[in-house]
Amino acid sequence: MELFQIARKRAGENVRMADHLLHVTYASLGDPKLLLSVVHHLHNAWEEGIIALVEHERLFKRIQPFQDTAENRLRIFSEKLANRHGINISSLKELVEIEQLHKNSPIEFRKKDRFVICSDRYSIKTIHAKELKEHYRMTIEFLKKIQNITAKHERIFRRS
Repeated sequence: MELFQIARKRAGENVRMADHLLHVTYASLGDPKLLLSVVHHLHNAWEEGIIALVEHERLFKRIQPFQDTAENRLRIFSEKLANRHGINISSLKELVEIEQLHKNSPIEFRKKDRFVICSDRYSIKTIHAKELKEHYRMTIEFLKKIQNITAKHERIFRRS
């Protein structure tokens, strides 16, 4: 199995986990802290999708060789591949922002059906299930595009 196929499979696993957490676990428990796990899995799905696309493009020599780091992959994806393939990265940017705020947050709390993250300057970011359902939809759309792009040459990698 090629690296892009492995990354594509892991992206699918992450989005299935986010789906279960959002539509089953959160729906039954109602604990807003679960929404952070949904954010984490959606963000991982995007990262694995980016790896799949970049590795696919590198394998077919459509991009220049580069040092394989997360920053370089993200840079190549956002500068070259997102526009080329018509991928909207606004959801990814917001998920990254939420994870960074959570990582650096001195105060977080639940308020009704929302999870509130405060920065050290007390600017507030609230996470709500409805918002995450939209991110989930955009992640699914992104992964479908990745599947369509990478599946064109799938028969080359099948073992006989």
